[in-house]
Amino acid sequence: MQAHEHRRYARAALKKPPRPWIRPPKTLVCVPCKGIDLELAENLRCVLAQAYPNYQVRFVVESASDPACAVIQALVAVATIPCELIVAGACIDSGQKVHNLLAATANLPDDVEVLAFFDSDARPAPHALDHLVNRVYRSPRLQVATGYRWFVPRRTNWASLALASANASLAGLMSQRGLNLVWGGTWAVSRNVFDKTALSEAWRGTLSDDLVASRVMRWAGVKLAFEPGCMVASPVDVNWREAIAFLRRQFLIGRCYSPVWWWFATPLLLLQFAVLFGGLILAGYMAAQHAENWYVPLAVSGMLYALASLRAHWRQKIWSAKLGLEGSSKQMKAAARFDRWASPVTSLLSVTAMIASAVGNKIVWRGIHYHIGAAGRVTLLGRVPNREEYGSMLWRQRRRTKKDKAQYIALYGSLAERKRAATEKFGKHRRSKSPHEPKRAA
Repeated sequence: MQAHEHRRYARAALKKPPRPWIRPPKTLVCVPCKGIDLELAENLRCVLAQAYPNYQVRFVVESASDPACAVIQALVAVATIPCELIVAGACIDSGQKVHNLLAATANLPDDVEVLAFFDSDARPAPHALDHLVNRVYRSPRLQVATGYRWFVPRRTNWASLALASANASLAGLMSQRGLNLVWGGTWAVSRNVFDKTALSEAWRGTLSDDLVASRVMRWAGVKLAFEPGCMVASPVDVNWREAIAFLRRQFLIGRCYSPVWWWFATPLLLLQFAVLFGGLILAGYMAAQHAENWYVPLAVSGMLYALASLRAHWRQKIWSAKLGLEGSSKQMKAAARFDRWASPVTSLLSVTAMIASAVGNKIVWRGIHYHIGAAGRVTLLGRVPNREEYGSMLWRQRRRTKKDKAQYIALYGSLAERKRAATEKFGKHRRSKSPHEPKRAA
């Protein structure tokens, strides 16, 4: 039913173009960045090319040495809309993304009426911001609107395809009347609601910007709606380890900040996995025992598989062609086929990540090691070097080892030289035999 409602609502909403503006409200777009995302320059270029007449952009980074700074500065130099780059500094008691958002939303201009947020790994369509502001500003009861991501694999490896399929199944839960959650990669809120709910204060000391925003809006009685026009493409290229780590981080953050959702989703995932694979195993066992009704569990597993394929067909028919990136037609077709026919692989990946998220409260996100404590409060445990930093560290270590070895040889000589000197001074050393040592056989 949820998949059918998502399909019905998305198809109806996508047929309606944004209404033209007489006086478009001033909108501030905040884009937190850290490191080089896949196709970062093209993603940010799409943010600066929105078909909305009255907005400005704030890019926020941790430090001036962040690799994303060079990309952002090049785009800002040729931008036709007002935009700026803010250096937020390293986080202390919050997640780095939350820390960047706090810096972006501080000292808001007085004429800003809507706040919009985009992630650096998302590529919004030209009218995405227009759709968000339309829903937030013109609806009398609606003051928060959100989109969601659609992963576009850059390779047709199974890990990327399975992650895209798992994400697509979550996207299918968004609908008009469902229990929607804010997704931090594409959402907007009116300035009035942002100030009245004190969202910036609720963010402090936390790791998740979107789930905290969802909780605050729900407590304040603010209506939240999913806007299909803001479904954004997000390029992805991962291996199995990265796919499991990504899903485990998402589920763990959900367990800490939205436990009701986590406890609701976990039994459903486990039940689906148990019925799908358990039916096959039970049918095989019953057939080996020559049981009469051995085909019943096989039929149940087949029905569940057919329903999963039908849900995948509905969502792929809506989004696959609409959100395809340039040069990704082959990958999108492969992702659509995988989503339709490989639901057991997707189920196995999701269950593995869900079980992993039930253990521990520590995650690594964008090179920073966090511990999520009571009430979602965050403690920084340290920073994890990325691949380039790790390689540089190993290179420096090898160089220091060679330098120390050269200094030691210069002072004491090489091992061969020291052995030669000892032999000349003391003669060749022969080990004396012990009286208890057995004689060798002739």
